[in-house]
Amino acid sequence: MQLHPNEKLLVDDYVRYMKFNMNMSYRLYLTNQRLVLKVTTVHWLTIFYEWPRKVWGMITGKPWHPNPFVFNLPLKDIEYVAQGKYGLNKNVLVVRSNEPKTYKILLSKKYETWVPLFKELGMFVGRV
Repeated sequence: MQLHPNEKLLVDDYVRYMKFNMNMSYRLYLTNQRLVLKVTTVHWLTIFYEWPRKVWGMITGKPWHPNPFVFNLPLKDIEYVAQGKYGLNKNVLVVRSNEPKTYKILLSKKYETWVPLFKELGMFVGRV
């Protein structure tokens, strides 16, 4: 991930995105200007499902390139960040944007390092 001018990386970690495909690996970045969720690796089944798009791109001459970013949110576009739950796991980060769109991210054991940063930025609201 490229940093913008005057942007500092506060924390980053490998995470799971609580969406359709759990077979992909993601990386979550928090900077002093934005929150970014990016695809890092793709499971072979995901590639199998995406091959028709690639073939269509070759036929039409418009190559299909997957967007590696799930979201790239400036901090001002985030309504709140809260703690969620998935089964017995309480290390779920719920990010609500101003659009409104909700993203659920399963963090690793570094959950305790993320929460104080969001509190410092004034976005963490507790549990949902």
